[in-house]
Amino acid sequence: FLRIRRNPEPDIIFFPQKYNEPWSIVVADVVMQRIGVPMRVKTIFTADKGKGSVYWNHTGKQQLHWTKTNKIIFAWEKTGWQQLYMVAPTGDRVEALTNGNFEVDEVLLSADGKQVIYTSNEGNIDTKDDFKVNTDGTSRDSREGGKPSLLVEDLKNQYYGVEFNICPASDGETVYFLRSEALAPARVYSAKNGKLGKPLMLMDRNFPMENLTVPEALTLKAKDGFSFQSQVFYPKNMDKTKKYPAVIFVHGGSRRQMYLAYHSGWYYANAYHLSQYFASKGYIAMSINYRSGIGYGRDFREAENYGASGCSEFQDLEAAGEWLKVHPSVSASKIGVWGGSYGGYMTAHGLARRSDLFAAGADIHGVHNWNTAIQTFNPDYDSLRYPKHGQMAYKSSPVYYLDGWKSPVFIAHADDDQNVNFLETEYLVRALRRKGVEHELLVIPDDVHGFLRYESWYRIYAGVVDFFDRKLKK
Repeated sequence: FLRIRRNPEPDIIFFPQKYNEPWSIVVADVVMQRIGVPMRVKTIFTADKGKGSVYWNHTGKQQLHWTKTNKIIFAWEKTGWQQLYMVAPTGDRVEALTNGNFEVDEVLLSADGKQVIYTSNEGNIDTKDDFKVNTDGTSRDSREGGKPSLLVEDLKNQYYGVEFNICPASDGETVYFLRSEALAPARVYSAKNGKLGKPLMLMDRNFPMENLTVPEALTLKAKDGFSFQSQVFYPKNMDKTKKYPAVIFVHGGSRRQMYLAYHSGWYYANAYHLSQYFASKGYIAMSINYRSGIGYGRDFREAENYGASGCSEFQDLEAAGEWLKVHPSVSASKIGVWGGSYGGYMTAHGLARRSDLFAAGADIHGVHNWNTAIQTFNPDYDSLRYPKHGQMAYKSSPVYYLDGWKSPVFIAHADDDQNVNFLETEYLVRALRRKGVEHELLVIPDDVHGFLRYESWYRIYAGVVDFFDRKLKK
């Protein structure tokens, strides 16, 4: 099991945490206890101090994997990137299974326990593929434990894809997984001996694949020199002599990453599809992976002054807006921004701090005051108890900048939201009313943060599109 020590500093979330008391892997001998011998407990691994001392969960409930070759597989940010390592149950010799500037995510063992199968953005940092690596020392190269290889070799020249939810079959050879692409949502596939099988489910014949566009990857740099990735959706058959309105999608989390394909999470698969829909309607749509997100290493995720410690990530949104403003095919006065949850927080920042840049926005269940929002996740948090943190959190909130908010906004929120309290929207609407800022409010009764009903998704997204059509396309 993992032993993770609590941070000695105040347990305040949405502040960067790069260091902590190092975490450990512990083995306990429960067999001896059954026969009356006191349980023997041994720490077989302790992370280094400094980089990698904070444990970062990978996808999946099981974080440790005991193989048939008698190794324990675990993930560690020793290099600043989430990589795979293995150690013997005795604690002898820690070996690296993967190495490079990419992130290992979902991890599990093959049916025979001799291979590790995992997802990673190795090779293309804005996608996610399935890989496999031996744990018995065969096929060794400079990396211990065997050379990782793609689970399906014949996919590497296809459109951008995202693979996830791996499920090895009991025959030890077949693996099932979900795969989405730039032009198609996730479907179930099988793979055997490196070859891809046909999808086990057909695409709906009414799915408008012919109207979709393959997004383009874009690297941008903020004012402070911080680099981040973006995806741009251009209308098909775009006339480069014309000017188009533009919209920027800002993901939530902030521990998320948007891809160059339909997302592995249903919330963001919907958001990806809405970006495609905007492009089909004659918008230049953009999605940004701002600092404090995942997929780009520890220093990107735990960026200085992010979130409640300064909202440094606003500079990334600002840089994206400025890039669109000078784009030869963008109408500079017709740029909008939209997002949900943390993306709503970023949208509110954009409108409050740069109404000269963003002509309109759609704020879906956004955070507007960190000192109330943090309490949802950590009820013990009290801004009066930690006045330094409380003051910084307030100055990092959109409500601090309300005097600059001029642009109209569409606001949507479900009133049974357990992630972002409905009061966040209620207080914002009151403030906008007092200041005479144009706003439209859609309240969804009896639904939650992730919108359980199709009707809720449809009403909100239809409202966002209608609002931008009226404010940006007129």
